[in-house]
Amino acid sequence: MTSGADRAEQRPADRSDVGADERLDDRSDVAGMAARTAQRLPDPVGRVTLDAVAHLHGTRFVGLVAEVAFFAAAGLIPLVVAALALIGGLDWLIGASTAAQVMDNLRTAIVSTFDRDVANAGVAAVSRLFDGNAVMLLYPLGVAIALSSRGFTGAMRGITTLYGTAERRDLWRDALATVVFTLAAALLAALAILGMLLRPIEGEGFARMYSLGRWIAVPAGSLAWITTLYHYARGWDRPWRAELPGAAVASAGLVVSGLVYGAYMRATPSLGLGSFLGLVLGGAVATFTLLFFLAASIIVGGAVNARRDAPSHAD
Repeated sequence: MTSGADRAEQRPADRSDVGADERLDDRSDVAGMAARTAQRLPDPVGRVTLDAVAHLHGTRFVGLVAEVAFFAAAGLIPLVVAALALIGGLDWLIGASTAAQVMDNLRTAIVSTFDRDVANAGVAAVSRLFDGNAVMLLYPLGVAIALSSRGFTGAMRGITTLYGTAERRDLWRDALATVVFTLAAALLAALAILGMLLRPIEGEGFARMYSLGRWIAVPAGSLAWITTLYHYARGWDRPWRAELPGAAVASAGLVVSGLVYGAYMRATPSLGLGSFLGLVLGGAVATFTLLFFLAASIIVGGAVNARRDAPSHAD
Protein backbone atom coordinates (compact mmCIF):
# COMPACT_ATOMS: atom_id res chain seq x y z
CA MET A 1 0.00 0.00 0.00
CA THR A 2 1.53 3.29 -1.05
CA SER A 3 1.49 6.39 1.07
CA GLY A 4 0.32 9.83 0.00
CA ALA A 5 3.92 10.94 -0.48
CA ASP A 6 4.65 7.94 -2.69
CA ARG A 7 1.58 8.64 -4.79
CA ALA A 8 2.67 12.26 -5.16
CA GLU A 9 6.08 11.11 -6.38
CA GLN A 10 4.45 8.73 -8.86
CA ARG A 11 2.08 11.42 -10.22
CA PRO A 12 3.12 12.61 -13.70
CA ALA A 13 4.85 15.94 -13.85
CA ASP A 14 2.87 19.04 -14.73
CA ARG A 15 2.80 19.40 -18.50
CA SER A 16 3.20 23.14 -18.19
CA ASP A 17 6.80 22.56 -17.05
CA VAL A 18 7.62 20.68 -20.23
CA GLY A 19 9.08 22.64 -23.11
CA ALA A 20 6.90 23.47 -26.06
CA ASP A 21 9.06 21.40 -28.38
CA GLU A 22 8.78 18.34 -26.09
CA ARG A 23 5.01 18.76 -25.86
CA LEU A 24 4.49 18.94 -29.62
CA ASP A 25 7.43 17.13 -31.24
CA ASP A 26 5.92 13.68 -30.92
CA ARG A 27 2.60 14.66 -32.49
CA SER A 28 1.57 13.92 -36.07
CA ASP A 29 -1.42 16.27 -36.25
CA VAL A 30 -1.59 19.91 -37.32
CA ALA A 31 -0.07 21.14 -34.06
CA GLY A 32 2.92 18.85 -34.51
CA MET A 33 3.38 19.97 -38.12
CA ALA A 34 3.26 23.61 -37.02
CA ALA A 35 5.77 22.91 -34.26
CA ARG A 36 8.22 21.22 -36.62
CA THR A 37 7.87 24.08 -39.10
CA ALA A 38 8.43 26.67 -36.36
CA GLN A 39 11.62 24.91 -35.25
CA ARG A 40 13.13 25.61 -38.67
CA LEU A 41 12.57 29.37 -38.32
CA PRO A 42 15.31 31.59 -36.90
CA ASP A 43 15.03 32.85 -33.33
CA PRO A 44 13.20 34.68 -31.90
CA VAL A 45 10.49 34.19 -34.53
CA GLY A 46 10.68 30.41 -34.43
CA ARG A 47 10.67 30.14 -30.65
CA VAL A 48 7.79 32.58 -30.20
CA THR A 49 5.76 30.85 -32.92
CA LEU A 50 6.48 27.46 -31.37
CA ASP A 51 5.39 28.66 -27.94
CA ALA A 52 2.24 30.22 -29.42
CA VAL A 53 1.32 26.90 -31.06
CA ALA A 54 1.93 25.09 -27.78
CA HIS A 55 -0.09 27.73 -25.93
CA LEU A 56 -3.07 27.20 -28.23
CA HIS A 57 -2.74 23.43 -28.35
CA GLY A 58 -5.14 21.67 -26.02
CA THR A 59 -7.44 24.69 -25.74
CA ARG A 60 -10.83 25.22 -27.40
CA PHE A 61 -9.10 27.00 -30.26
CA VAL A 62 -11.01 25.51 -33.19
CA GLY A 63 -14.37 25.85 -31.43
CA LEU A 64 -13.64 29.44 -30.47
CA VAL A 65 -12.59 30.38 -34.00
CA ALA A 66 -15.67 28.66 -35.47
CA GLU A 67 -17.90 30.56 -33.04
CA VAL A 68 -16.36 33.89 -34.00
CA ALA A 69 -16.58 33.07 -37.72
CA PHE A 70 -20.22 31.97 -37.46
CA PHE A 71 -21.46 35.14 -35.82
CA ALA A 72 -19.25 37.26 -38.07
CA ALA A 73 -20.91 35.57 -41.06
CA ALA A 74 -24.35 36.18 -39.55
CA GLY A 75 -23.55 39.88 -39.20
CA LEU A 76 -21.86 40.20 -42.59
CA ILE A 77 -24.96 40.67 -44.76
CA PRO A 78 -26.56 43.41 -42.62
CA LEU A 79 -23.12 45.02 -42.35
CA VAL A 80 -22.81 45.17 -46.15
CA VAL A 81 -26.38 46.48 -46.39
CA ALA A 82 -25.52 49.19 -43.87
CA ALA A 83 -22.38 50.03 -45.86
CA LEU A 84 -24.41 50.39 -49.06
CA ALA A 85 -26.95 52.56 -47.27
CA LEU A 86 -24.10 54.68 -45.94
CA ILE A 87 -22.79 55.13 -49.49
CA GLY A 88 -26.30 56.08 -50.59
CA GLY A 89 -26.25 59.00 -48.18
CA LEU A 90 -22.96 60.40 -49.44
CA ASP A 91 -24.30 62.38 -52.40
CA TRP A 92 -22.91 65.52 -50.82
CA LEU A 93 -19.43 63.97 -50.81
CA ILE A 94 -19.18 62.29 -54.21
CA GLY A 95 -21.78 64.37 -56.06
CA ALA A 96 -25.22 63.46 -57.35
CA SER A 97 -24.01 62.54 -60.85
CA THR A 98 -21.26 60.27 -59.52
CA ALA A 99 -23.73 58.64 -57.12
CA ALA A 100 -26.06 57.98 -60.07
CA GLN A 101 -23.20 56.34 -61.99
CA VAL A 102 -22.36 54.22 -58.94
CA MET A 103 -25.98 53.11 -58.80
CA ASP A 104 -25.93 52.21 -62.51
CA ASN A 105 -22.76 50.15 -62.03
CA LEU A 106 -24.37 48.27 -59.17
CA ARG A 107 -27.47 47.57 -61.26
CA THR A 108 -25.33 46.29 -64.13
CA ALA A 109 -23.31 44.04 -61.82
CA ILE A 110 -26.44 42.57 -60.22
CA VAL A 111 -28.20 41.96 -63.55
CA SER A 112 -25.12 40.32 -65.10
CA THR A 113 -24.56 38.07 -62.08
CA PHE A 114 -28.02 36.73 -61.23
CA ASP A 115 -31.04 35.58 -63.18
CA ARG A 116 -33.81 38.04 -64.05
CA ASP A 117 -36.15 37.56 -61.08
CA VAL A 118 -33.39 37.72 -58.50
CA ALA A 119 -31.75 40.64 -60.29
CA ASN A 120 -34.98 42.66 -60.31
CA ALA A 121 -35.43 42.15 -56.58
CA GLY A 122 -31.79 43.01 -55.93
CA VAL A 123 -31.93 46.18 -58.02
CA ALA A 124 -35.08 47.32 -56.21
CA ALA A 125 -33.47 46.71 -52.82
CA VAL A 126 -30.27 48.55 -53.73
CA SER A 127 -32.32 51.44 -55.15
CA ARG A 128 -34.09 51.83 -51.82
CA LEU A 129 -30.73 51.83 -50.05
CA PHE A 130 -29.48 54.63 -52.28
CA ASP A 131 -32.48 56.78 -51.41
CA GLY A 132 -30.56 57.84 -48.31
CA ASN A 133 -33.37 56.75 -45.97
CA ALA A 134 -32.05 56.81 -42.41
CA VAL A 135 -34.27 53.88 -41.45
CA MET A 136 -32.67 51.76 -44.17
CA LEU A 137 -29.31 52.56 -42.61
CA LEU A 138 -30.16 52.19 -38.94
CA TYR A 139 -32.05 48.90 -39.20
CA PRO A 140 -29.32 46.76 -40.86
CA LEU A 141 -26.65 48.50 -38.81
CA GLY A 142 -28.51 47.62 -35.62
CA VAL A 143 -28.87 44.00 -36.75
CA ALA A 144 -25.18 43.90 -37.66
CA ILE A 145 -24.22 45.23 -34.23
CA ALA A 146 -26.45 42.70 -32.47
CA LEU A 147 -25.08 39.74 -34.44
CA SER A 148 -21.44 40.78 -34.60
CA SER A 149 -21.41 41.50 -30.87
CA ARG A 150 -21.65 37.77 -30.24
CA GLY A 151 -18.64 37.06 -32.41
CA PHE A 152 -16.82 40.03 -30.93
CA THR A 153 -17.55 38.71 -27.43
CA GLY A 154 -16.10 35.32 -28.38
CA ALA A 155 -12.98 36.88 -29.86
CA MET A 156 -12.57 39.15 -26.85
CA ARG A 157 -12.98 36.22 -24.46
CA GLY A 158 -10.29 34.27 -26.26
CA ILE A 159 -7.85 37.18 -26.44
CA THR A 160 -8.35 38.25 -22.83
CA THR A 161 -7.84 34.65 -21.71
CA LEU A 162 -4.55 34.57 -23.61
CA TYR A 163 -3.55 37.89 -22.04
CA GLY A 164 -4.76 36.89 -18.58
CA THR A 165 -7.06 39.93 -18.28
CA ALA A 166 -10.44 38.16 -18.47
CA GLU A 167 -11.28 38.95 -14.86
CA ARG A 168 -11.04 42.68 -15.55
CA ARG A 169 -13.67 42.80 -18.29
CA ASP A 170 -16.61 45.16 -17.91
CA LEU A 171 -19.83 44.20 -19.72
CA TRP A 172 -20.98 47.74 -20.40
CA ARG A 173 -17.58 48.78 -21.68
CA ASP A 174 -17.47 45.69 -23.90
CA ALA A 175 -20.93 46.56 -25.27
CA LEU A 176 -19.76 50.07 -26.11
CA ALA A 177 -16.60 48.69 -27.70
CA THR A 178 -18.74 46.35 -29.81
CA VAL A 179 -20.66 49.31 -31.21
CA VAL A 180 -17.47 51.25 -31.93
CA PHE A 181 -15.70 48.34 -33.64
CA THR A 182 -18.80 47.49 -35.70
CA LEU A 183 -19.24 51.10 -36.81
CA ALA A 184 -15.57 51.19 -37.77
CA ALA A 185 -16.00 47.97 -39.76
CA ALA A 186 -19.07 49.39 -41.52
CA LEU A 187 -17.17 52.57 -42.40
CA LEU A 188 -14.18 50.60 -43.73
CA ALA A 189 -16.52 48.37 -45.75
CA ALA A 190 -18.29 51.43 -47.16
CA LEU A 191 -14.98 53.01 -48.18
CA ALA A 192 -13.81 49.76 -49.79
CA ILE A 193 -17.06 49.33 -51.74
CA LEU A 194 -17.03 53.00 -52.73
CA GLY A 195 -13.47 52.71 -54.01
CA MET A 196 -14.33 49.68 -56.14
CA LEU A 197 -17.42 51.38 -57.57
CA LEU A 198 -15.64 54.67 -58.31
CA ARG A 199 -12.72 52.96 -60.01
CA PRO A 200 -14.35 52.64 -63.47
CA ILE A 201 -16.00 56.07 -63.17
CA GLU A 202 -13.20 58.42 -62.20
CA GLY A 203 -10.86 57.48 -65.02
CA GLU A 204 -7.45 55.91 -65.43
CA GLY A 205 -5.73 58.16 -62.88
CA PHE A 206 -8.08 57.19 -60.07
CA ALA A 207 -7.89 53.53 -61.08
CA ARG A 208 -4.09 53.62 -60.91
CA MET A 209 -4.16 55.42 -57.56
CA TYR A 210 -6.73 52.94 -56.23
CA SER A 211 -4.69 49.93 -57.38
CA LEU A 212 -1.60 51.28 -55.63
CA GLY A 213 -3.33 52.71 -52.58
CA ARG A 214 -5.21 49.57 -51.63
CA TRP A 215 -1.92 47.71 -51.06
CA ILE A 216 -1.05 50.36 -48.50
CA ALA A 217 -4.49 51.08 -47.05
CA VAL A 218 -5.62 47.48 -46.49
CA PRO A 219 -2.57 46.28 -44.49
CA ALA A 220 -2.35 49.61 -42.64
CA GLY A 221 -6.06 49.61 -41.80
CA SER A 222 -5.95 45.97 -40.71
CA LEU A 223 -2.88 46.60 -38.57
CA ALA A 224 -4.48 49.62 -36.88
CA TRP A 225 -7.80 47.84 -36.27
CA ILE A 226 -6.22 44.69 -34.81
CA THR A 227 -3.67 46.63 -32.75
CA THR A 228 -6.54 48.61 -31.20
CA LEU A 229 -8.43 45.37 -30.53
CA TYR A 230 -5.43 43.81 -28.77
CA HIS A 231 -4.71 46.98 -26.85
CA TYR A 232 -8.30 47.14 -25.63
CA ALA A 233 -8.21 43.45 -24.66
CA ARG A 234 -5.11 44.05 -22.58
CA GLY A 235 -6.82 46.88 -20.71
CA TRP A 236 -4.78 49.83 -22.05
CA ASP A 237 -2.01 49.12 -19.53
CA ARG A 238 0.78 48.34 -22.00
CA PRO A 239 2.48 50.39 -24.73
CA TRP A 240 0.85 50.25 -28.14
CA ARG A 241 4.05 48.88 -29.67
CA ALA A 242 3.71 45.76 -27.49
CA GLU A 243 0.72 44.74 -29.62
CA LEU A 244 2.45 45.19 -32.98
CA PRO A 245 4.09 41.73 -33.39
CA GLY A 246 0.84 39.82 -32.94
CA ALA A 247 -1.07 42.43 -34.93
CA ALA A 248 1.44 42.05 -37.78
CA VAL A 249 0.93 38.26 -37.76
CA ALA A 250 -2.86 38.66 -37.75
CA SER A 251 -2.77 41.34 -40.47
CA ALA A 252 -0.63 39.10 -42.67
CA GLY A 253 -3.19 36.33 -42.20
CA LEU A 254 -6.00 38.72 -43.11
CA VAL A 255 -4.26 39.93 -46.27
CA VAL A 256 -3.32 36.42 -47.45
CA SER A 257 -6.83 35.11 -46.75
CA GLY A 258 -8.34 38.05 -48.63
CA LEU A 259 -6.08 37.47 -51.63
CA VAL A 260 -7.03 33.78 -51.79
CA TYR A 261 -10.71 34.66 -51.45
CA GLY A 262 -10.47 37.29 -54.19
CA ALA A 263 -8.69 34.85 -56.50
CA TYR A 264 -11.45 32.29 -55.96
CA MET A 265 -14.25 34.78 -56.61
CA ARG A 266 -12.56 36.00 -59.80
CA ALA A 267 -12.16 32.40 -60.98
CA THR A 268 -15.81 31.53 -60.22
CA PRO A 269 -17.06 31.87 -63.85
CA SER A 270 -14.31 29.59 -65.14
CA LEU A 271 -15.23 27.01 -62.51
CA GLY A 272 -18.71 26.60 -63.99
CA LEU A 273 -20.54 28.25 -61.10
CA GLY A 274 -22.53 30.64 -63.25
CA SER A 275 -25.94 29.57 -61.96
CA PHE A 276 -27.53 31.40 -59.08
CA LEU A 277 -27.46 28.31 -56.84
CA GLY A 278 -23.81 27.65 -57.64
CA LEU A 279 -22.87 31.26 -56.95
CA VAL A 280 -24.71 31.31 -53.63
CA LEU A 281 -23.39 27.98 -52.36
CA GLY A 282 -19.84 28.53 -53.57
CA GLY A 283 -19.76 32.09 -52.31
CA ALA A 284 -21.22 31.10 -48.93
CA VAL A 285 -18.67 28.33 -48.37
CA ALA A 286 -15.80 30.54 -49.53
CA THR A 287 -16.97 33.44 -47.35
CA PHE A 288 -17.30 31.31 -44.21
CA THR A 289 -13.89 29.77 -44.88
CA LEU A 290 -12.47 33.28 -45.24
CA LEU A 291 -14.07 34.39 -41.97
CA PHE A 292 -12.76 31.25 -40.24
CA PHE A 293 -9.19 32.02 -41.26
CA LEU A 294 -9.63 35.70 -40.36
CA ALA A 295 -10.81 34.72 -36.87
CA ALA A 296 -7.96 32.22 -36.58
CA SER A 297 -5.44 34.89 -37.58
CA ILE A 298 -6.71 37.24 -34.86
CA ILE A 299 -6.58 34.55 -32.16
CA VAL A 300 -3.12 33.35 -33.24
CA GLY A 301 -1.84 36.94 -33.24
CA GLY A 302 -3.08 37.31 -29.68
CA ALA A 303 -1.30 34.10 -28.73
CA VAL A 304 1.95 35.41 -30.23
CA ASN A 305 1.71 38.56 -28.10
CA ALA A 306 0.85 36.54 -25.00
CA ARG A 307 3.87 34.26 -25.46
CA ARG A 308 6.18 37.19 -26.13
CA ASP A 309 5.13 38.63 -22.78
CA ALA A 310 5.73 35.36 -20.95
CA PRO A 311 8.59 35.40 -18.40
CA SER A 312 10.76 33.20 -20.62
CA HIS A 313 10.72 35.95 -23.29
CA ALA A 314 11.14 38.89 -20.99
CA ASP A 315 14.84 39.08 -21.56
